[in-house]
Amino acid sequence: MLMQDSQPKYFLPEEPASDASPSRPIGLCVEIYQALKRRLEEQQITATISSKFLPIKRILKRVEQNPSELFCGAGRNAKREARFIYSKTVVYNVSNVVAAHRSFDKTVNGFEDIQNQQLTVGALYGTSSAGFVKKQVGVPVNDSFLNLETGLQAVANQRIPLFYYHDLGLNFLIKDWQLPLKVLPHKFRTVPQWIIYSKSIDPGLLRHIESALEGMEQDGEIKEIWRNYF
Repeated sequence: MLMQDSQPKYFLPEEPASDASPSRPIGLCVEIYQALKRRLEEQQITATISSKFLPIKRILKRVEQNPSELFCGAGRNAKREARFIYSKTVVYNVSNVVAAHRSFDKTVNGFEDIQNQQLTVGALYGTSSAGFVKKQVGVPVNDSFLNLETGLQAVANQRIPLFYYHDLGLNFLIKDWQLPLKVLPHKFRTVPQWIIYSKSIDPGLLRHIESALEGMEQDGEIKEIWRNYF
């Protein structure tokens, strides 16, 4: 079970505290992995969660080439469909939203409001989110930001009014970095995320994993995990 350097989907293990609970959640996908691992081990299937981060391109290559590896938190597109098997169970959904300064008092219920008020929208360079915003006719976009910290600081310093990203990341980062920002309630689009497997995964192993995920969905365990992050 592979890990990406993407928070709060994944955190590396913390040093155990002596008499206190962990200072932060352990990661959305890490919790999904742990629940899946427990269920597989009940079926005498050994599962291991990686203890290091890998870049997404390497993760995708490893999953594609190794039938015993999998990855939580993959979006779906035609190229990936050709390379991977997707889980039947959606492991979580992310919604694109905008962050604004705490003092922001305008109404934003869609791109039309942004266009009519000529509100510049910041976005992370090279991401699908930036590409989606740039397709919206008449919406001013600044996608020069190479990382989330500079983009969100631009909103915190009121150099731009809005920053467009997904709710999972924004909700965590605004709190973690203690920024004077808020996430506006309107969801521009919602994108399901899945677990992906190699096309050469053993069919029997695939059935066991899919059965475990289905059980997590049916008994509500997966929704309990979501509550820590959304």
